Amino acid sequence: EGAEVMAHISAENLEGVKQDFVAAGGSLAIEPFVRSVLCSLEPMELTALQDAASPPADAGSGQSPTSAAQGARRGVRFGGDDMSKTISRAAAVVDLFRRVDVHGEGAVTWDEVSNYLVEHGMVNADQFTVDSVKTYEASSVQDTSKHDSAVDKLAYLEQIDAVLCISRNSRGFRLYDPKRCTVRAEVGGSVHRGSVINACYLDSYQHVATCAADMSICMWDSTSLALRSRLAAKEIQLCLQWDSASRSLFSGSIEGTLSCWDLNQRCLADSVKGKHKGAINDLLMVKDMNMLASASSDGGILMWDTTTMRPKRTFKGHKKGTFSLAYSTDYRCLLTAGLDQEALVWNPYVERVPIFRLRGHTHALCGVAVVPGTPQILS
Repeated sequence: EGAEVMAHISAENLEGVKQDFVAAGGSLAIEPFVRSVLCSLEPMELTALQDAASPPADAGSGQSPTSAAQGARRGVRFGGDDMSKTISRAAAVVDLFRRVDVHGEGAVTWDEVSNYLVEHGMVNADQFTVDSVKTYEASSVQDTSKHDSAVDKLAYLEQIDAVLCISRNSRGFRLYDPKRCTVRAEVGGSVHRGSVINACYLDSYQHVATCAADMSICMWDSTSLALRSRLAAKEIQLCLQWDSASRSLFSGSIEGTLSCWDLNQRCLADSVKGKHKGAINDLLMVKDMNMLASASSDGGILMWDTTTMRPKRTFKGHKKGTFSLAYSTDYRCLLTAGLDQEALVWNPYVERVPIFRLRGHTHALCGVAVVPGTPQILS
């Protein structure tokens, strides 16, 4: 019901809630958050705010100074007898706060609240126009740990809610808590004999898989990061992708070879070379179609039948190499990015020209991503 409460706040008053966050230094605890939201409800929805939001400070006026000021600023009328309705609304706002504060920190930021509303469909409500197109800013949370070299790659492992960090020329990697940006676990450089290049999560095994310049693929326990198994390849593997449906691990090599690995037998199940004329830089399993997408330095995008290991569709639109893939399950479109300085949007069911070209960057793109549950694309 918390989201329903927010639906009764106009865009103008929702901006007032945002300003309360700004005035409080960026975050609100539960009591000021409830007060701010309740003070922003439309007058017809609020007739007993004074008693429910905060205790009266002036027996003559019956309003606390803060609530009165907020009410006056947002055009809220005080008075009325519908106390039970206001209490119900307050309880719903408390529930909303707890849903947003998933880590139990006792405070929430405006970004967390607005992201929650967008992800739960509030972007489609007529009243919710503030931040329907998100503006992202740098977080105050920073990594204070020491790195021996520049960070080369970050991969979010949703299944274990961790960020995997790979540093340049490093034979190890780290797992970070994404909320606090603190190191959760770390693997040193005693296993891989070459720099770690990429990683993915194997949900069926609860393992983290990494590939490195030593032409090996290692599987690690996702909790202890103990080494569980190792696969030897004939070429350097640049990317990994797990398919839970077939319980197969796919990898793309620097020579343009697509490989399928049987983890039960710990061996190479199949490989195809020559379909790409350049290195395979990224792989993405499109579950809606049960097909594997590959992006290559040759600029081509292929959609593979994972059973036959044959490409079923070819997408040509990039003039230079492609390095990143993303898929929107909400809008069923494939996104690609690379050296062209623009991201392309494709209908994966039809081999035609791109649907859209997302222009605006003045340099090569290093990645593209989709915000789940929204029409937002990050590049």
